[in-house]
Amino acid sequence: GMRLYRFTGGTSRGRHRRSSRGGLRQRLSILSSFGASQLLVFVTSLARIPLAIEALGTRGYGVLLAVASLLPWMALVVSSLTNLTRVEISECIGTGDADAARVTLASLRRSGRKMSFAVVAIGGVLAGALPWSSILRSGAAASPSALRISIAIAAVAMALSTSGAISLGVMHACRQVAIAQLLPGVGALVSLGATVVAFAAHLSLVPFVAATSLATCSPYWLAILLGRRSARALKRGEFASAGQVPATLASGRLGRTINARTLVIMTGAAAPPLFSTGLDPIVLSLSRGPIAVASYGLATRLGLIVTLLPSGLYPLLWANFARLRAAGDIARLRGEYWRELRIIGGGTAVLATAFALIGPRVATAIGGGKVAVPELLYSSISVLGVIAAVQTVTLPVLAGRKTAPWTATLVYGQVIPNEALSYVLSKHVGAAGPIIASIVAGIAFLCACWWLVKRDPDRLVEVRVPHN
Repeated sequence: GMRLYRFTGGTSRGRHRRSSRGGLRQRLSILSSFGASQLLVFVTSLARIPLAIEALGTRGYGVLLAVASLLPWMALVVSSLTNLTRVEISECIGTGDADAARVTLASLRRSGRKMSFAVVAIGGVLAGALPWSSILRSGAAASPSALRISIAIAAVAMALSTSGAISLGVMHACRQVAIAQLLPGVGALVSLGATVVAFAAHLSLVPFVAATSLATCSPYWLAILLGRRSARALKRGEFASAGQVPATLASGRLGRTINARTLVIMTGAAAPPLFSTGLDPIVLSLSRGPIAVASYGLATRLGLIVTLLPSGLYPLLWANFARLRAAGDIARLRGEYWRELRIIGGGTAVLATAFALIGPRVATAIGGGKVAVPELLYSSISVLGVIAAVQTVTLPVLAGRKTAPWTATLVYGQVIPNEALSYVLSKHVGAAGPIIASIVAGIAFLCACWWLVKRDPDRLVEVRVPHN
């Protein structure tokens, strides 16, 4: 296939200085965009919380959070396309293989169309097969039909997002991360507008769930429009490789078949390392009731400030590490890993300390005294934020063909034990239980990852097959 390379003149020290300055500017741009976006998410979330509590009551707000907790799981299915697109296209760029980029993008789009039907089917089964009123202890806060309709609406919205998920992955691979990181903020504004309408019209649970779905899905829909330019550039072969590809690697590229198994593996390998598995509100509903869910939901929303650095740079790390891995530059890959770990981990530790000190006071003011603010919950979120930062830097390194299945198996293998421990701990310590369980799972996961690489460092090296 056609291969395009970029060479930079000057000494290696001069190239390194220019690269460092460019990388710093890029990170500052990404963090500025992400910070502005998260500020919008934060402010709109604060505005939505009292509206929802006032309209639905404290119990109804807890039910809303529990139903909305299903959205990240549906989004996890859709985001597998973003994860795989980001890695596959970055690897094509890393080897300068324009033909493979075109073929891969076409294959991903076919997979996206198939996935849209699967998401609707999953939503239909979830909505109709389970006794949600009993599971969520909704009582008079929501009727069984309202719960089922809410879940079905969320599923349809996510099904319409598959094409945008691929476009978002292309934007990440082409390092349009700064623009992409603005999209959640726009989605938050759209969601706030819908929430205000639902509040003003004195509507019930279903419209509030629909408004929450807009916050999750709008970024994907916007990416369809914003990602067209990058997709056209890929089709024309207008990109540069990560550097000079060694001769031994120039005759082939990564051979990763795009099918359901690959999507599942990449979803597990790229599981967002934020707060547990996403089932915490349901576990808390079963063990402690909606009041505990309200405390947990308020704390975790405020706790997103702790994950500002890792969440903002996460897509860039995946794109950069995939390019280096595909180009065979393992020494630089390891060096970049430790460098990012020091920067992101240290910055997150500062934010975590500030959150542990200030977070409970802010939560008390926002909740108006109607939502409990356990000190243990907020300190636990601070600890989990630091662990999540380390996991954020580690996962992209282990996204290769040899390591991704192993990490995905470990991630999915922890789901049931994590939720079982969450249930037990929540019985004893309340809303902090699921977060403490996530801390245990996060430490176990990182220890396993480091043991894997130490035992067999060659797992980081990609196996390449001829490209026909």
